[in-house]
Amino acid sequence: MVVCRAFVMQRPLRQPWHAQGNAGGMANCTPTIPELAAAYAEAIVVAHPVADGNMRSGFLVAVVCWGLNGFSFQAFNESVVLNIRRLAAGELPWAELATWFGAQSSPPT
Repeated sequence: MVVCRAFVMQRPLRQPWHAQGNAGGMANCTPTIPELAAAYAEAIVVAHPVADGNMRSGFLVAVVCWGLNGFSFQAFNESVVLNIRRLAAGELPWAELATWFGAQSSPPT
């Protein structure tokens, strides 16, 4: 399990902000909370680190990421299920997921 967890948690480091930070000379390029939450959700949903519950776990990690950073998330259940299933099927690109997450979240007040 340690190997799987290490692999899953390294995937978000390969998202665009990391590549831009190294190759594009943008040393302070920092992801937004919705981008980071989308990266963690994608890492878990796509990598299938556990036998069952990867879609639920990926979404839960994203929501916890928002909560720990003071954000709130509000979306209809049907919308969540549709988007997470699309992500699992490879039909939802990470950038589109991050945009959808951003539209459903509210920053801290």
